[in-house]
Amino acid sequence: EQAVESAANRPELRALIITGSGNCFMAGGDINMMRQGLTEPFEFFRLHDRLTSAGNRLARLPVPVIAAINGHAFGGGLELALACDMRILSATARVGLPEVGLGILPASGGTARLARLIGRERALYLELSGEAIDAAEALRLGLVLRVVAPETVVAEARALAARLAAQAPASVAMIKRAVTLAADM
Repeated sequence: EQAVESAANRPELRALIITGSGNCFMAGGDINMMRQGLTEPFEFFRLHDRLTSAGNRLARLPVPVIAAINGHAFGGGLELALACDMRILSATARVGLPEVGLGILPASGGTARLARLIGRERALYLELSGEAIDAAEALRLGLVLRVVAPETVVAEARALAARLAAQAPASVAMIKRAVTLAADM
């Protein structure tokens, strides 16, 4: 939340890249915590509210936001990537929304964003089955823009960001807003 807010307050920003450290984009929630039970009844919802808020704020930024998915992205990790405008995925990564197997749902925007991106039927299948898919399938479904070698994910995202950042900022912001509004109609 703080990083997104910091980006929003930088008028010189022309593009933003989100990536993970190491070989994982974002694993999502703490599965062991969920299996053992939450210590407070609404703890799960508070965690999802924070991720939803950050994702919504990210989606509203007037600049292109690129997810450089350098490794697996499951649950909340994939939901964060779905809040980005474009996704570049490592050829060795897998993505999925496994929440159904834990008796919960992708509550941080994943249900709506995935359906808008790949269509209702495919989104329902992935969410109801909890199936993780590989990079080739993610590309085939239209979930990601590109699949690249693991060692080039961030470099590819930087090259894309530089290309987009070279465009007229006002045009970029208005095109992003128009496309986002049209998707919600």
